Amino acid sequence: MAGFLTRNEVAVLSALATHALLNRFTLDRYSHLVLLAWIAAFGSVAAGEWRADAGFRKALQDTAKIACVYFVTLLTSVMVYRGLFHRLRKFPGPFLPRLSKWFSLSYVIPQFQYHKQVPLLHKQYNSDIVRTGPRELSIIDPAAIPLVHGAQAKCVKGVWYDMFKHMEGSSIHTARSKDLHREHRRVWDRAMNETSLRAYEPRVNNYVRLLISRLEEHENDKSIRMSDWVAFLAFDIMGDVGFSRSFGMLQKGKMDWVIDLLHGGMSAMSVFTHIPYVASLLTRLGAGGDVLRLMEWAHGTLDERKIKQEKQGEKDIVGHLLDCDNKEITSRRALNAAARLLVVAGSDTTSATLTFIFLELARNPHTQRHLRSILPSLSAKPHLEAQDLTHIPYLDAIINETMRLHPVVPSGVQRETPPEGLTLPNGTYIPGHTQIWMPIYAIHHDARNFSSPETFAPERWLVNGTTQAGVISATSSRENSPFDEKTVIVPSRSFSRSTTPSSTASTTPDNFLSETPPTDPTTTPSNPEGTTTYTANPRAFMPFSTGTYKCAGWRLAMIEMRCVVANIVRRWEVRFAVGEDGSDIDEKTQDCFTVNPGKLDVRLVPWDEDE
Repeated sequence: MAGFLTRNEVAVLSALATHALLNRFTLDRYSHLVLLAWIAAFGSVAAGEWRADAGFRKALQDTAKIACVYFVTLLTSVMVYRGLFHRLRKFPGPFLPRLSKWFSLSYVIPQFQYHKQVPLLHKQYNSDIVRTGPRELSIIDPAAIPLVHGAQAKCVKGVWYDMFKHMEGSSIHTARSKDLHREHRRVWDRAMNETSLRAYEPRVNNYVRLLISRLEEHENDKSIRMSDWVAFLAFDIMGDVGFSRSFGMLQKGKMDWVIDLLHGGMSAMSVFTHIPYVASLLTRLGAGGDVLRLMEWAHGTLDERKIKQEKQGEKDIVGHLLDCDNKEITSRRALNAAARLLVVAGSDTTSATLTFIFLELARNPHTQRHLRSILPSLSAKPHLEAQDLTHIPYLDAIINETMRLHPVVPSGVQRETPPEGLTLPNGTYIPGHTQIWMPIYAIHHDARNFSSPETFAPERWLVNGTTQAGVISATSSRENSPFDEKTVIVPSRSFSRSTTPSSTASTTPDNFLSETPPTDPTTTPSNPEGTTTYTANPRAFMPFSTGTYKCAGWRLAMIEMRCVVANIVRRWEVRFAVGEDGSDIDEKTQDCFTVNPGKLDVRLVPWDEDE
């Protein structure tokens, strides 16, 4: 008995030592090594028992008892510490997720709309800061944006970005090192500068013409699945601009297996965003078929591009990457990561936003009519090209208002506080190595930032109906501002947030996340009818993220969206198809890190039918 108790004591001490190790170091990326260490340790115990003539069965029984003591002690120690003694214990939030992120899955499954649950948590706990995991906080105070995401922020990318690092190298998206990200950014900035964009514009124009031509063929159809057609367009443009090849999806006019694969792989992210170490472990074991097949496809596309002779006088995004002399960026693994990033960020996010734009236009026919009244004066050409659409505030306002209501990365991106911690403008101190999310959907739907936040009101981005105000536009140059708002001219709004220094979460006003914003006479954007005033806080608007890590391709995305929206609205009024009311998108849109909208069926009615 004494010997058995001694083994128990060893198991208890080993469990406590393991907890100390897990608490001291971030081992998410090395979950497979932890698993192997456990297998080796308990395998050694079983082998020792068996060699001591205990017999195979008894050796297994004794090992199971020791393992039970070890894991019960480990779990108890972890849960007690996280629940009662953790450095984030003073921040409000649901109890179970503070013990384990596994409990956060109850907010994800079965609808996969975590982005809609987060605002409810902030409202429930009446706080701008909510603890959503053992070492994780959700923050919706816009004043924290420059400290977390700004160009001078000391926060770095969180452990989430290591999820697939064992499978491919670092891209501009996944590079956690600021120095490595800076090298990636230099290359991408060349691929997305004004000269490069001008070279891409003819390709975009050609594919938009093809889209219009294909839609004209279906003009008399009672139902057109617009969500599919914009996906075909975005994928074809991504192929040409990214890899100098067309995937021919607009020509085929049907959903390709690659798009299904993309959506299947991203759907898993709705779960693994909360438990990234599990994704890392499972993919090492050969699971995650959709993700693996998507990677293989992207890698194959990259290989084809590398051996293909470039067209004279033209260059694509991959061409800029291949020209780089930094071996960390041009390595096989890094290029593979860049190829997958191009597929996801270069097509999926743009098509999702276009789907939401046509959803809102179908819901708001007066917006279509107002935009159409502007378009004829631009050009007599049958097709409006990118260069024709660079100075239309109302068009940009429609796009921006859609991105406010339906951000394509609704839960935001993860950041980790520096070792010394982070003090917010209101005095709240956040300990070091805390994982932070600033949920874009929640911030964009906060009435303190945007009055009547559930209302689609492009006019909130205009002053006197003409002047751009805080709107992402063709002339925006926002690389040097910590808020990314160099072109903002809307007077700032005042928010009644707590300014009392505190070591705990900040308090919030009575109208927190309500439909009634605080009174502010300084903001006066209004709609064309002049019947309603809508206010906006541009510093709370970050559809493409902000600061150093802002999406490198945001200007190309805006070019695509302007061309598509303007040319379709110029020809047709977008109406819901019979039986469609937009509820499918409302009910089935999924937060998969990037957003996966539901299906949208519309009718395209030529304007002259009703005029």
